[in-house]
Amino acid sequence: MNVSRRVLNGVFFSSLAMNLLLLVKHRRTKHFVSPSTQNIPEEGERQELSHIVIPFHWKDVGEVEKTIRSWGETRPCFPGDGAPRPSVLFYSSDDIRRTDRIEDMEGRINAAVSALPVSVLGCFCGFEIRHANLTQRHEIYYEGKRLMLEKLIKGKTESSVPFRYVFYMDTATVAIRGGWIAALSEKIKHPNEPFWMKGSSYRGSDKNVMLMKETALQKMNGNAIYNLSAEDGFKAFFERMLKPYVLRREQSNRRDFDSDFYDFLHDLEQLKKTRKIMHKFVYTELIQDHSRSSYRVGNMLEKYPETYFVHGGYPR
Repeated sequence: MNVSRRVLNGVFFSSLAMNLLLLVKHRRTKHFVSPSTQNIPEEGERQELSHIVIPFHWKDVGEVEKTIRSWGETRPCFPGDGAPRPSVLFYSSDDIRRTDRIEDMEGRINAAVSALPVSVLGCFCGFEIRHANLTQRHEIYYEGKRLMLEKLIKGKTESSVPFRYVFYMDTATVAIRGGWIAALSEKIKHPNEPFWMKGSSYRGSDKNVMLMKETALQKMNGNAIYNLSAEDGFKAFFERMLKPYVLRREQSNRRDFDSDFYDFLHDLEQLKKTRKIMHKFVYTELIQDHSRSSYRVGNMLEKYPETYFVHGGYPR
């Protein structure tokens, strides 16, 4: 098995009447924790948010802790909002054979989750940790990011909740307003057309635009919503079209994986294929990519009422 089956030991919860009870599990186990069945997408509910996936390099566990703490300020959900309760999957690059490092990482994440208010814990149906088991040779920045997403898309990353639509948000992606689970759900569920990927083009400083190449400006940033439902064809597209295309390119391991999507979709030699699937890649204002530029959170909240997340950049 390529991806570990460790769970987030220490925190899970279930519903009893209208109350959420925080349960503490003291003994380490390799079996999945059974999450609450409340608001978990049924097998047939394909257009629903099932996971928040947080990919990170093992050295960045401090940034994961910071992300978790931020949920106490920008609440993921509000009482009675009718939003689904997705599973949170903390997805590290590390190799489970590094037992000392794994123990420390999982302990720190576990402690951060345990410190959340019960009202925030109740926004999710459960918490899990998975490890991509990348070797040191494959932990190179671009290659590691590509391999982690590939494992997720190809079904090599396990979860106790079936994968449907997932929001892939690294630790450089921050929520700027509360109620963001409901906002994600509204961009996914019917009457939205089913899609494979939904995210943001570059929305940062105009000064940077003059210095950036077309791909960097127009590509959809990889922190996005992905459709991992087995029935909807994204996995087949990735394996049969995109990956062979990428492997034919020189120095593909030195490029961001999100550039691969853009280059393939806009390659005129691939037009017979891409014209039938272009509509599966949708831009949205739900998230804005502000890499390498600063922004004022107050201005964002006032000017862009549909924006709930900002990726990259420097908030002021």
